[in-house]
Amino acid sequence: MLKEYSPLMNESAVTGLLDAAIERAGGLVTAFIGQAWGSAGRPDRRYESKVWRGWVEYKREDNELSGLQRLFIEGCIKRNSPILVVRTFKNTGALTIEDAKQPAPTRYHFDSNFMKRFKWSEDAQLQLAGRTLLQCYYTAWSLICLNNH
Repeated sequence: MLKEYSPLMNESAVTGLLDAAIERAGGLVTAFIGQAWGSAGRPDRRYESKVWRGWVEYKREDNELSGLQRLFIEGCIKRNSPILVVRTFKNTGALTIEDAKQPAPTRYHFDSNFMKRFKWSEDAQLQLAGRTLLQCYYTAWSLICLNNH
């Protein structure tokens, strides 16, 4: 049973909720966390679904990307491989998606209350959250592609 969202949750607890929602919506989640999975700089997650597939690096609002993460992201962008940086905001439950271009990424504020909007412990709500999240990732990546061409 999943816990409900709390502003006191750390980054890994929040991404655990988001991963569970994407899996419940039919997506495949591969978590690349810790040194056991390989090279530093690799994004936190790889998602595969019918709606969207790509890399996601999760960050809290005040955490910056490392130099190695920027290099990985630049390589993905050059190869037109979908990659997003998703920031979670503790106090509000907001999520933003950014295109990860440095030094001035474009941020898409797609839901100012996303984490608080759903009852994460209920199966139907979890599935809806996952579908919403994947659709937002698809939309953000589409906007990024339009803005970069």
